[in-house]
Amino acid sequence: MSLTPRIDRRIAVVPFLVALLVLSVSGIANAGGSVPPDQTSGSMGHYTIYDASSAPGATCSYATSGSKNKLYEIDVKAPKVYWPDQSSSNHHEHGKITFSVWLQQSSMPEDSTSWHTIYKTPVEKATAYENTKAPLTDGMITWHSSHNVYFRVSINLTWIHSFGTTNGTLKHWDTYYAMAGSFTSVTPSVGNCANVIAF
Repeated sequence: MSLTPRIDRRIAVVPFLVALLVLSVSGIANAGGSVPPDQTSGSMGHYTIYDASSAPGATCSYATSGSKNKLYEIDVKAPKVYWPDQSSSNHHEHGKITFSVWLQQSSMPEDSTSWHTIYKTPVEKATAYENTKAPLTDGMITWHSSHNVYFRVSINLTWIHSFGTTNGTLKHWDTYYAMAGSFTSVTPSVGNCANVIAF
């Protein structure tokens, strides 16, 4: 079974006009900002990352506080990850997968140099086969800030041989963020999610 590394285009590709949508709550729009391209190295197995306007892989949850909604949690859907098929005669190839979510913060999201990592979830390890995905669990970050800032997350994967050497790595920054809270009509936030949203 031959599998190639990619983001599942059935999920990740959206029409250009849909990609231009931004969060708008009572006329307040998210700040946007460009999303870095994926960073990869080595040999990776097939993987599926959920990141589309119709099915965001990350959800920013807000609680009402006075006349504002304040971020309190970001949930990230775990990717589907397989071990690379490196031998046509061996159908039981496998190795370890590590998975973690990194939280980044910026007060100027349109400035690519302003983002800095403020938290990393504990690294999860699981075994993946060439035809069986690693049993990874969704990531959850509970975070509070009193500042007018923005947040984004990256998915970090490593494929590790049984003898300990790294086979491949991937870093993917989520583009689309679902918004959960007391909103009337919300499209996914693009590039990041704001810490505070006014009514």
